[in-house]
Amino acid sequence: MAKRQRFAQGTTVPVMKTRIELDELLGRHGATQRATFQDDDSGRAVVQFRMSERVIRLMMKRDPKAKRADQADREAWRRLLLVVKAKLEIVASGSSTIEREFLADVLLPDGTTVHDSLRLQLKDSYSTGKMPPLLGAGGGS
Repeated sequence: MAKRQRFAQGTTVPVMKTRIELDELLGRHGATQRATFQDDDSGRAVVQFRMSERVIRLMMKRDPKAKRADQADREAWRRLLLVVKAKLEIVASGSSTIEREFLADVLLPDGTTVHDSLRLQLKDSYSTGKMPPLLGAGGGS
């Protein structure tokens, strides 16, 4: 059986072109405060924007130390575009909402995402069988 090719594997689309596509896509869907950037310290491609009174940040892992780091960057940015485009399209169709599609990526007042805040609580909940408190100090019963 042949190995399945990953999305965007071998793409020749320049990173900057994909970042511009992301910005334009977000603008068409009403996002404000749009930004795309690379975080070389964490090795991630990042898109952040404001929509529906929420600030949303998505990150895609990239490998700046890969043999072909330029190719890895192009592929990571194309994957990030695909995810954002898919989520915005399902919202635009009326089949979902911004909150549902981007919940894990919503920034909280302390700068972490909902995912960052709940990840360990969910892990503990599954191992103990007890419900986690919601978003930190909110408390559960």
